Amino acid sequence: MEVFTEAEKKRKSVTELMMSSLDREREEFNSSYDQIVENFKVTSSKTLQELIVNQQKGYEEMVKKRDPVAFSAYRTSSQSLSSNVEVIFDKVWTNVGNGYNPNTGIFTVPRTGLYHLTAVILSKSGTEFYPRLYHNKVHLSGSYITGDGYKTGTFDVVFSLQKGEQVYIAGSYVESIIDSKIFPDEDFYPTFSNHIFGMKDFKGMMEKRETVAFSAYRSSSQALSSGEKVIFDGLWTNVGNGYEPSTGVFTAPYPGLYHLTAVVVSTHGNSLGLYLCHNGLRMTRSYLSGDGYKTGTFDVVFNLQKGDTVHIDGDGGHPIFSTSSKYVTFSGYRIT
Repeated sequence: MEVFTEAEKKRKSVTELMMSSLDREREEFNSSYDQIVENFKVTSSKTLQELIVNQQKGYEEMVKKRDPVAFSAYRTSSQSLSSNVEVIFDKVWTNVGNGYNPNTGIFTVPRTGLYHLTAVILSKSGTEFYPRLYHNKVHLSGSYITGDGYKTGTFDVVFSLQKGEQVYIAGSYVESIIDSKIFPDEDFYPTFSNHIFGMKDFKGMMEKRETVAFSAYRSSSQALSSGEKVIFDGLWTNVGNGYEPSTGVFTAPYPGLYHLTAVVVSTHGNSLGLYLCHNGLRMTRSYLSGDGYKTGTFDVVFNLQKGDTVHIDGDGGHPIFSTSSKYVTFSGYRIT
């Protein structure tokens, strides 16, 4: 028969008490752990759901803010114009964002951003026509159309516009010319178009995607020798600081695809030859000749590397024509 000493009995009793205590603690731990896991699941599910809702709201807000804005309108009949009377492009092909009003001829900016605005105008045969581009009732640029036959004038600019601002084209009073004619025929319609390509992000800053845009003009005539650069000495827009008005040269601050345009005008009755140059190489030419003042254009898309340059130069001969009405312009922006 096993006989336990008093010390052994005491040790056994203490051991049993310890095991019993450990069992109770294990049960309490398991119960607490289960509760912690359950609470974590509930909290995580709630947090995840909130995160999903917030992300959806952010995405919807981003989509709303990035909605495109674009319009393209045209005119289907002649219109007599006196000073400051708006050209009414009364028909619309495109009006995304509903910024253009075909009843008034005015584009009202629905969203702050960078806008590329263009227009093509046709004068009636043998009629002088001096349309102007206005921003908030301030004359910014003009087109000068004179001479025999039908003449085409062009606007092509890039502006940074704020929500609610207005842009339109109107006639101007020059000497005894009170009424001018804007004239389409069955094959040609004067047009007025634009689109937004740079918008604001949630913090009100221009989207951080290396945005580049410039629009420059010349406010006086310039005599040009062969190879001499046209100096567009005034600036409306220079996001990215790529254009230098003292040299007439645009230097790409980032690599990418760039849309580059220019509008040029010859002096009365004289020819004008100009080249658009990339890194000093002549890429394409505009040549104007005949009676009156003639308008020429450049419109290209180049794949530029950082540091590449683009400018316009003359081939010798007659000057490029402009006045304070800013008839000649040079613009561009980074597409991607």
